[in-house]
Amino acid sequence: MFFEFLQAVGMFLSLAMCLFLFSFVYIEGLKISNNEGRIEASTFITFVSSIIMAFVFSFFASSFY
Repeated sequence: MFFEFLQAVGMFLSLAMCLFLFSFVYIEGLKISNNEGRIEASTFITFVSSIIMAFVFSFFASSFY
């Protein structure tokens, strides 16, 4: 019973993080596309790492289901 509760909490947190990160990446992508000139390295690293972690958390959410 406790394991099922933990599994449900893990599913919820993974899904919430997945949705948050995909929306964050979408907004960052819009900011990058509206930017004139070169892209800063910190912005690009944040964009790439966020999209990778969004896919990782989507995998976690699907494995909990």
